[in-house]
Amino acid sequence: MHLGKVKTIWTPIGHIPKHRDLSKLFSEITDKKYSQATYTKQFSLYIDNLIKRIDLSTAEFATEQDIPNEFFHTLDSWRRDLIALKSAVGPVVTPDQIIDYVAAIRKRQ
Repeated sequence: MHLGKVKTIWTPIGHIPKHRDLSKLFSEITDKKYSQATYTKQFSLYIDNLIKRIDLSTAEFATEQDIPNEFFHTLDSWRRDLIALKSAVGPVVTPDQIIDYVAAIRKRQ
């Protein structure tokens, strides 16, 4: 829950809002419809691009002094989870696929 007001979808790199909440907000603010197709395009994870950004950040911050190890641990966790998601779903992952992926993992536990 974000500030206790909306439910979100877990992703390896953070939570994303659900379409129904954005759609409601979008129509209240702009008086226009926010389509499922637009939402899917905007909130899909392009795994290879995200991994490249993580790798660039890791390399860049490795040259800095006094960066906490937790920072690199977080980047490593994101990278590992993105690779697992890609191997299970593919290089582009929609919000609906993320929901299914998380449900499948919970079922196995």
